[in-house]
Amino acid sequence: MATIHLWGVDGAPALISPESIALFWLVNTCEVECTVVFSNNAHLSPREELPLYVGEDGSAAYEYPEIVEQLLGRELGLEERSLVCWAAERCGALSDYQLYLNRKNYEQYTRRVFSQLLPWPLWYNTPVQRRERARAQRGGTPAPAHDAEKELAQHSKTLQATRELRERGEKALADAAAEMEYAAALDRALQPWIAVRGAAATLGPAELLFAAHLYVQQQLPDGARVTAHLRAHYPALCDGLLRACELHACAPRAAAVAVRAPTAAETPSVPRELYRYVTSYWTI
Repeated sequence: MATIHLWGVDGAPALISPESIALFWLVNTCEVECTVVFSNNAHLSPREELPLYVGEDGSAAYEYPEIVEQLLGRELGLEERSLVCWAAERCGALSDYQLYLNRKNYEQYTRRVFSQLLPWPLWYNTPVQRRERARAQRGGTPAPAHDAEKELAQHSKTLQATRELRERGEKALADAAAEMEYAAALDRALQPWIAVRGAAATLGPAELLFAAHLYVQQQLPDGARVTAHLRAHYPALCDGLLRACELHACAPRAAAVAVRAPTAAETPSVPRELYRYVTSYWTI
């Protein structure tokens, strides 16, 4: 029986991986006979990313489209594959923003959930690294304070308090601007999709990935804003595709789908991570 390795906790896929959610929905919707392992071990894959597909014959697939093809036993059509890639790129950037750059989501969910998925210190380093990667991809970097201002701040409590107040105001303005930018980017992502695919509750591989990204963004601590925007501007999408996927998220697991715990070799561990790091260093 084929096995797929996903990010997850307590027998359910984690919000940090929309691809894991989409694949879990897919195997349940299509009743694909397979084993799901929430191993949370990205180093099982040469890409160092999950999800990962491992066939009975030892074959492997690492990208969402290829994993879908292996699970369904068919090739994706050109339009379907294009929509999958489009959803992964455009909606993936929006999910990364909400998971790693939205301050409320990062502090109240993302940083905390990694402590349930990985051992220390991996649970600390991984979200920090992903946040830096998301920030670099978005093109935003924090502005450094001037050296002279830093020196003065060390000797002046008044200046320090003023500086802290100003920084809080700047952060609030930056957060508001980022949310406006996110809403505009969300519209730019949704409008072409609806023009091509509509808001119908067709649950194909592309629709499941598209909906999984929007599901993640709504389920995070700051997700009420996303839901309000979707409800105000895309009610048909909410009542169609997104509603159907929410029902699947709450539905019992299909009988064909087995879930097992990861073996010791499949579980993330600090000694194996250290060994992997040392060996990769010496082979450079």
